[in-house]
Amino acid sequence: MRHLTMLCILLLGLAFSLPSPAAERIFGLSWQATPAQLRARGMHLTLRKTDGRLSMYETRQVPRTLSDADTYLLVFDRDAGLVKIIMVSRNFTGAHASDEARKRFEQLDALLRERGYSALANQQVKQLKPRAGQDFFVCLSMPSCGTWKSAYRKGHVLVSMQLRGLPDGAGFLVMNFEEQPQFAQALAKNRKPTAAEKDAQAF
Repeated sequence: MRHLTMLCILLLGLAFSLPSPAAERIFGLSWQATPAQLRARGMHLTLRKTDGRLSMYETRQVPRTLSDADTYLLVFDRDAGLVKIIMVSRNFTGAHASDEARKRFEQLDALLRERGYSALANQQVKQLKPRAGQDFFVCLSMPSCGTWKSAYRKGHVLVSMQLRGLPDGAGFLVMNFEEQPQFAQALAKNRKPTAAEKDAQAF
């Protein structure tokens, strides 16, 4: 799958600790749902990665989708069910790719704020350090060159949005939705002990 290797890293993305009020549906999906429950609703899910108690499924079919979405990755905890949703957009390509991508980023930023999501001030980063003549997305493909991301909070749901670049000059947008504290708790339970922790437990 396109971007799968990189996106699997997002499974261990930033974790926040917040209270968890009543559940809110994202893309028409219910937090804490299981793969079996979603399949019973007619969704086609393909298992892409398993890591201990966490599993990641791919789907191109959700009840309510963004107009330019390409793929959705759904992360489930063995006990807590659905705890994270990742949306990957179609690629931005062509001569005006960077302008179109930044415009779409601002559109989604405005939509999230309109829906009651509060931007996290310390998580708004839009900076580039390109060499002369270097393409926007080529720069974003290198961590040392640039970052274009933002984060938001609404109740128990945390959202991160980021433009990512590819070496060929194309790019895409990724949105992560996490249910908290369930996702943070799932990561903590899934964390493997370090060598030092294993040694300390040996005696």
